[in-house]
Amino acid sequence: MVTEMTSLQGIIGGEYALRSGEAPEVAQAIAEQYQTVPQSKAGVALAITDRLDSLVGMFAAGLAPTGAKDPFGLRRAAIGLVQPLIEHDMDFDLAKAIKHSAKTQPIEVTAEAQEKILDFIKGRLAVVLKDAGYKHDVVEAVLAAQSANPAASARAVKQLSAWVSREDWQSILPGYARCVRIIRSANLDDRPLTIDDKTLIEKEEKDLYAAFQSSAVHRPSSIDEFLNIVVKLIPSINAFFDKVLVMAEDQKVKKIALGCCKTLRTCQTALQT
Repeated sequence: MVTEMTSLQGIIGGEYALRSGEAPEVAQAIAEQYQTVPQSKAGVALAITDRLDSLVGMFAAGLAPTGAKDPFGLRRAAIGLVQPLIEHDMDFDLAKAIKHSAKTQPIEVTAEAQEKILDFIKGRLAVVLKDAGYKHDVVEAVLAAQSANPAASARAVKQLSAWVSREDWQSILPGYARCVRIIRSANLDDRPLTIDDKTLIEKEEKDLYAAFQSSAVHRPSSIDEFLNIVVKLIPSINAFFDKVLVMAEDQKVKKIALGCCKTLRTCQTALQT
Protein backbone atom coordinates (compact mmCIF):
# COMPACT_ATOMS: atom_id res chain seq x y z
CA MET A 1 0.00 0.00 0.00
CA VAL A 2 2.69 2.50 0.98
CA THR A 3 4.91 1.52 -1.94
CA GLU A 4 2.33 1.58 -4.74
CA MET A 5 -0.28 4.03 -3.45
CA THR A 6 1.67 6.62 -1.48
CA SER A 7 -1.15 9.16 -1.67
CA LEU A 8 -3.09 6.95 0.74
CA GLN A 9 -0.40 7.14 3.44
CA GLY A 10 -2.20 7.88 6.69
CA ILE A 11 -5.63 7.76 5.07
CA ILE A 12 -5.70 3.99 4.95
CA GLY A 13 -4.51 3.93 8.57
CA GLY A 14 -7.53 6.02 9.48
CA GLU A 15 -9.80 3.53 7.73
CA TYR A 16 -8.17 0.64 9.58
CA ALA A 17 -8.63 2.52 12.85
CA LEU A 18 -12.37 3.00 12.24
CA ARG A 19 -12.80 -0.67 11.41
CA SER A 20 -10.90 -1.57 14.57
CA GLY A 21 -13.41 0.34 16.66
CA GLU A 22 -11.36 3.46 17.38
CA ALA A 23 -13.18 6.77 18.01
CA PRO A 24 -13.77 8.91 14.89
CA GLU A 25 -11.47 11.69 16.16
CA VAL A 26 -8.67 9.16 16.67
CA ALA A 27 -9.16 7.77 13.16
CA GLN A 28 -9.15 11.32 11.75
CA ALA A 29 -5.89 12.15 13.51
CA ILE A 30 -4.27 9.02 12.10
CA ALA A 31 -5.56 9.83 8.61
CA GLU A 32 -4.24 13.41 8.77
CA GLN A 33 -0.84 12.87 10.34
CA TYR A 34 1.05 12.66 7.04
CA GLN A 35 -0.63 15.73 5.56
CA THR A 36 1.50 18.86 5.37
CA VAL A 37 -1.04 20.67 7.53
CA PRO A 38 -3.48 18.44 9.47
CA GLN A 39 -6.82 20.13 10.12
CA SER A 40 -7.85 18.71 13.50
CA LYS A 41 -6.06 19.53 16.76
CA ALA A 42 -5.53 15.82 17.39
CA GLY A 43 -4.04 15.46 13.90
CA VAL A 44 -1.66 18.36 14.52
CA ALA A 45 -0.63 16.90 17.89
CA LEU A 46 0.04 13.48 16.38
CA ALA A 47 1.98 14.89 13.42
CA ILE A 48 4.15 17.08 15.65
CA THR A 49 4.83 14.22 18.07
CA ASP A 50 5.77 11.82 15.27
CA ARG A 51 8.05 14.24 13.42
CA LEU A 52 9.70 15.51 16.56
CA ASP A 53 10.38 11.95 17.69
CA SER A 54 11.95 11.14 14.31
CA LEU A 55 14.16 14.23 14.34
CA VAL A 56 15.38 13.77 17.90
CA GLY A 57 15.95 10.04 17.53
CA MET A 58 17.78 10.27 14.21
CA PHE A 59 20.03 13.13 15.30
CA ALA A 60 20.86 11.28 18.52
CA ALA A 61 21.85 8.25 16.46
CA GLY A 62 24.12 10.35 14.26
CA LEU A 63 21.86 10.07 11.21
CA ALA A 64 21.35 13.77 10.50
CA PRO A 65 21.16 14.80 6.81
CA THR A 66 24.50 15.54 5.16
CA GLY A 67 24.75 17.67 2.05
CA ALA A 68 22.10 16.60 -0.44
CA LYS A 69 21.61 13.24 1.27
CA ASP A 70 18.54 12.87 3.47
CA PRO A 71 17.57 9.18 3.37
CA PHE A 72 15.16 9.45 6.29
CA GLY A 73 13.32 12.53 5.02
CA LEU A 74 14.25 14.67 8.02
CA ARG A 75 14.09 17.93 6.07
CA ARG A 76 10.51 17.10 5.12
CA ALA A 77 9.81 16.13 8.72
CA ALA A 78 11.12 19.48 9.97
CA ILE A 79 9.00 21.39 7.47
CA GLY A 80 6.04 19.22 8.44
CA LEU A 81 6.73 20.22 12.03
CA VAL A 82 6.77 24.00 11.57
CA GLN A 83 4.07 24.42 8.90
CA PRO A 84 1.11 23.17 10.97
CA LEU A 85 2.17 25.39 13.86
CA ILE A 86 2.30 28.42 11.55
CA GLU A 87 -0.94 27.64 9.70
CA HIS A 88 -2.87 27.08 12.94
CA ASP A 89 -1.03 29.97 14.65
CA MET A 90 -0.20 27.70 17.58
CA ASP A 91 2.44 28.90 20.04
CA PHE A 92 4.78 25.99 20.76
CA ASP A 93 8.24 26.01 22.34
CA LEU A 94 10.40 23.69 20.25
CA ALA A 95 13.36 23.93 22.64
CA LYS A 96 11.28 22.56 25.52
CA ALA A 97 9.64 19.97 23.25
CA ILE A 98 13.04 18.68 22.12
CA LYS A 99 14.15 18.31 25.73
CA HIS A 100 11.00 16.36 26.59
CA SER A 101 11.38 14.14 23.52
CA ALA A 102 15.04 13.50 24.38
CA LYS A 103 13.95 11.92 27.68
CA THR A 104 11.85 9.33 25.82
CA GLN A 105 14.61 8.14 23.49
CA PRO A 106 16.33 4.76 24.02
CA ILE A 107 19.74 6.42 23.54
CA GLU A 108 21.30 9.55 25.00
CA VAL A 109 20.48 12.84 23.30
CA THR A 110 23.28 15.20 24.27
CA ALA A 111 22.81 18.93 24.77
CA GLU A 112 24.91 19.44 21.64
CA ALA A 113 22.60 17.20 19.61
CA GLN A 114 19.56 19.08 20.91
CA GLU A 115 21.10 22.38 19.79
CA LYS A 116 21.78 20.91 16.35
CA ILE A 117 18.17 19.73 16.07
CA LEU A 118 16.87 23.18 16.98
CA ASP A 119 19.24 24.82 14.50
CA PHE A 120 18.20 22.33 11.79
CA ILE A 121 14.51 23.13 12.35
CA LYS A 122 15.37 26.84 12.28
CA GLY A 123 16.86 26.34 8.82
CA ARG A 124 13.68 24.66 7.56
CA LEU A 125 11.58 27.41 9.17
CA ALA A 126 13.59 29.97 7.23
CA VAL A 127 12.86 28.07 4.00
CA VAL A 128 9.12 28.00 4.75
CA LEU A 129 9.00 31.73 5.48
CA LYS A 130 11.05 32.71 2.43
CA ASP A 131 8.92 30.45 0.21
CA ALA A 132 5.90 32.35 1.57
CA GLY A 133 7.32 35.46 -0.08
CA TYR A 134 9.02 37.23 2.82
CA LYS A 135 12.35 38.95 2.23
CA HIS A 136 15.56 37.17 3.16
CA ASP A 137 16.86 39.93 5.45
CA VAL A 138 13.57 40.23 7.34
CA VAL A 139 13.39 36.47 7.92
CA GLU A 140 17.00 36.26 9.06
CA ALA A 141 16.60 39.25 11.39
CA VAL A 142 13.61 37.71 13.14
CA LEU A 143 15.04 34.19 13.38
CA ALA A 144 18.31 35.52 14.80
CA ALA A 145 16.28 36.76 17.78
CA GLN A 146 13.57 34.11 18.04
CA SER A 147 13.12 30.82 16.21
CA ALA A 148 12.01 28.24 18.79
CA ASN A 149 8.36 29.28 18.38
CA PRO A 150 7.51 29.01 14.65
CA ALA A 151 4.07 30.66 14.91
CA ALA A 152 5.47 33.61 16.85
CA SER A 153 8.35 33.88 14.37
CA ALA A 154 5.90 33.95 11.46
CA ARG A 155 3.85 36.68 13.12
CA ALA A 156 7.00 38.71 13.76
CA VAL A 157 8.16 38.33 10.15
CA LYS A 158 4.78 39.47 8.87
CA GLN A 159 4.76 42.50 11.16
CA LEU A 160 8.37 43.47 10.48
CA SER A 161 7.77 43.15 6.73
CA ALA A 162 4.98 45.72 7.02
CA TRP A 163 7.25 48.10 8.92
CA VAL A 164 10.14 47.73 6.48
CA SER A 165 7.85 48.70 3.60
CA ARG A 166 6.85 51.97 5.31
CA GLU A 167 8.10 55.23 3.80
CA ASP A 168 9.45 56.41 7.15
CA TRP A 169 11.36 53.20 7.90
CA GLN A 170 14.68 54.81 6.94
CA SER A 171 14.21 57.31 9.74
CA ILE A 172 12.99 54.76 12.29
CA LEU A 173 15.74 52.17 11.92
CA PRO A 174 18.79 54.48 12.22
CA GLY A 175 17.48 56.05 15.43
CA TYR A 176 17.06 52.72 17.18
CA ALA A 177 20.24 51.28 15.63
CA ARG A 178 22.30 54.08 17.21
CA CYS A 179 21.25 52.88 20.68
CA VAL A 180 22.02 49.24 19.86
CA ARG A 181 25.43 49.96 18.32
CA ILE A 182 26.68 52.04 21.21
CA ILE A 183 25.57 49.45 23.78
CA ARG A 184 27.35 46.72 21.83
CA SER A 185 30.52 48.78 21.46
CA ALA A 186 30.52 49.29 25.24
CA ASN A 187 30.01 45.52 25.77
CA LEU A 188 26.87 46.06 27.79
CA ASP A 189 24.45 43.74 25.99
CA ASP A 190 24.40 41.19 28.81
CA ARG A 191 25.14 43.49 31.73
CA PRO A 192 22.45 45.13 33.84
CA LEU A 193 22.60 48.92 33.78
CA THR A 194 19.90 50.95 35.44
CA ILE A 195 19.57 54.69 35.93
CA ASP A 196 17.91 56.90 38.47
CA ASP A 197 16.04 59.76 36.86
CA LYS A 198 17.27 62.02 39.68
CA THR A 199 20.86 61.62 38.43
CA LEU A 200 20.09 62.80 34.89
CA ILE A 201 22.00 65.93 33.98
CA GLU A 202 21.32 67.07 30.42
CA LYS A 203 17.89 68.21 29.25
CA GLU A 204 17.99 65.70 26.38
CA GLU A 205 18.66 62.86 28.84
CA LYS A 206 15.68 63.88 30.92
CA ASP A 207 13.50 64.25 27.82
CA LEU A 208 14.46 60.79 26.50
CA TYR A 209 13.87 59.19 29.89
CA ALA A 210 10.48 60.91 30.24
CA ALA A 211 9.50 59.93 26.69
CA PHE A 212 10.39 56.31 27.38
CA GLN A 213 8.49 56.26 30.66
CA SER A 214 5.35 57.59 28.97
CA SER A 215 5.63 55.37 25.87
CA ALA A 216 6.80 52.01 27.26
CA VAL A 217 4.10 51.65 29.91
CA HIS A 218 4.17 47.86 29.62
CA ARG A 219 6.38 45.13 28.25
CA PRO A 220 5.90 44.86 24.44
CA SER A 221 4.50 41.55 23.28
CA SER A 222 4.92 41.99 19.53
CA ILE A 223 7.04 43.68 16.88
CA ASP A 224 4.20 46.12 16.28
CA GLU A 225 4.04 47.19 19.92
CA PHE A 226 7.81 47.54 20.18
CA LEU A 227 8.25 49.59 17.00
CA ASN A 228 5.32 51.82 17.86
CA ILE A 229 7.22 52.65 21.05
CA VAL A 230 10.37 53.34 19.02
CA VAL A 231 8.51 55.67 16.64
CA LYS A 232 7.38 57.82 19.56
CA LEU A 233 10.94 57.94 20.88
CA ILE A 234 12.76 58.81 17.63
CA PRO A 235 12.68 62.63 18.10
CA SER A 236 14.00 62.28 21.67
CA ILE A 237 16.62 59.72 20.60
CA ASN A 238 17.93 61.97 17.82
CA ALA A 239 18.04 65.00 20.13
CA PHE A 240 19.86 62.90 22.73
CA PHE A 241 22.62 61.83 20.36
CA ASP A 242 22.92 65.32 18.86
CA LYS A 243 23.46 66.98 22.23
CA VAL A 244 24.86 64.35 24.61
CA LEU A 245 28.38 62.89 24.51
CA VAL A 246 27.65 59.29 25.46
CA MET A 247 31.23 58.01 25.70
CA ALA A 248 32.37 60.85 27.94
CA GLU A 249 35.59 60.62 29.95
CA ASP A 250 33.68 61.36 33.15
CA GLN A 251 32.56 57.85 34.18
CA LYS A 252 29.50 59.15 36.02
CA VAL A 253 28.30 61.05 32.97
CA LYS A 254 29.11 58.10 30.72
CA LYS A 255 27.13 55.68 32.91
CA ILE A 256 24.08 57.92 32.84
CA ALA A 257 24.21 58.34 29.06
CA LEU A 258 24.72 54.62 28.46
CA GLY A 259 21.86 53.91 30.82
CA CYS A 260 19.53 55.93 28.60
CA CYS A 261 20.56 53.82 25.58
CA LYS A 262 20.37 50.57 27.54
CA THR A 263 16.78 51.29 28.59
CA LEU A 264 15.52 51.01 25.02
CA ARG A 265 17.72 48.00 24.29
CA THR A 266 16.27 46.25 27.36
CA CYS A 267 12.80 46.80 26.00
CA GLN A 268 13.74 44.89 22.83
CA THR A 269 15.38 42.10 24.85
CA ALA A 270 12.15 41.66 26.81
CA LEU A 271 10.30 41.23 23.53
CA GLN A 272 12.70 38.48 22.38
CA THR A 273 12.17 36.46 25.56
